[in-house]
Amino acid sequence: MANPYYMYNLKALYETLQAALLFWKLQSEILQERGFILNPYDKFIAIKLSMYEYIEKMLTELPANMEGLVTASASSYLFNKDTGCKKLCEEQGQWFHHLVAKLLYLSK
Repeated sequence: MANPYYMYNLKALYETLQAALLFWKLQSEILQERGFILNPYDKFIAIKLSMYEYIEKMLTELPANMEGLVTASASSYLFNKDTGCKKLCEEQGQWFHHLVAKLLYLSK
């Protein structure tokens, strides 16, 4: 005589695996709609190959009047504090930090 609990356990396990598969199918469809590509060797890895949209959007947010010429990425006075300089207003400060964070993300 077969053990009835064995059958219940098999059914519960099967439904759990089936739910996980259905979730992944839905998730992979959403990722593909957003421009991700599934890895042909491992279907559980999705990658986005380009950042062109991110860069284009960031470049449109940058101010048009960016002037200046530098010879190095960091100057010798980088960490010197100028107490007499005019501070940015709250809105400009938030905008500046937003763009710096985007540039840091892009450079990683």
